[in-house]
Amino acid sequence: MSVNFRLIFQTLCILFLCNFSIISFAADRLSRIEEDLIEQSSITHISHDLVLTAMENLQNIVLFDVRESDEFAVSHLDKAIRVDPDISGEEFLRRYGEDMTGKQVIFYCATGRRSTSLAERVKTVIDTQQSPLPLPANMRGGIFRWHNSSQPLMNQSGDTAYVHPYNWWWKRMIERKNFTSYNPVQ
Repeated sequence: MSVNFRLIFQTLCILFLCNFSIISFAADRLSRIEEDLIEQSSITHISHDLVLTAMENLQNIVLFDVRESDEFAVSHLDKAIRVDPDISGEEFLRRYGEDMTGKQVIFYCATGRRSTSLAERVKTVIDTQQSPLPLPANMRGGIFRWHNSSQPLMNQSGDTAYVHPYNWWWKRMIERKNFTSYNPVQ
């Protein structure tokens, strides 16, 4: 009997440590992506906490979700405007320049890569044209960091706890894997 108990206890300990390691890996990997983006880009990167505070205080912000439509359908930040990740800086300003006037402009995607790339393209056009429009900022860690911090998400049906994981590789950075979906959940 004691051998079985010891085996069960050892198995539970291994499972616990493996689960802890996976969560730790996810947080570490996402943090490394955030650090790399900050180091390699010339745009401002702001924390999800500052974005949440601005949203709660009804500050003059505009959020742009730089993900594919299927990702956006699963969940997004409240009042976010979805834009194609491949849109040019010129086309973005033509379509959304008026929405940006006098506001804090924040881009996000899954982890920050696509949103940083678009923010860089938009910044280049604003700088080249010497436009008075505000420069965009990137939300650090994207919607994955937001989701990992249990912040509110929306979809077409209202509130949701789910996030699109992009694919199996990027899903590893999501801590609450039981709240991932490739399709909208009502």
